[in-house]
Amino acid sequence: MPPYAIIYFYKGVINIVKIIYIYFILANLFTFLIFGIDKYKAIKNKYRIPESFLLTFVVLSGFLGAALGMILFKHKLSKKKFIVITIFSSLFYLLLIGIFIFNLISF
Repeated sequence: MPPYAIIYFYKGVINIVKIIYIYFILANLFTFLIFGIDKYKAIKNKYRIPESFLLTFVVLSGFLGAALGMILFKHKLSKKKFIVITIFSSLFYLLLIGIFIFNLISF
């Protein structure tokens, strides 16, 4: 295992890939939840979550959670900005994942 692929954490060694998987799962879950909460608040006419906050999490790897939240909650589908940013974020992260999986660029 290459030296960059491990992080020493307390008494054990944690594989950096596991940390990345956990980050993506949590980021997407959180993004999905905030889209659901914002839709609920929109229905109840309550104070909404700012669009900039939602878009920040779309860009910070919550693209899958955002796409699912937009589709399942039927939320922000009329906003072109959300659709475009979600698509470009998805393409960007899928490209990164492809590069990582197929080892196209050696680190």
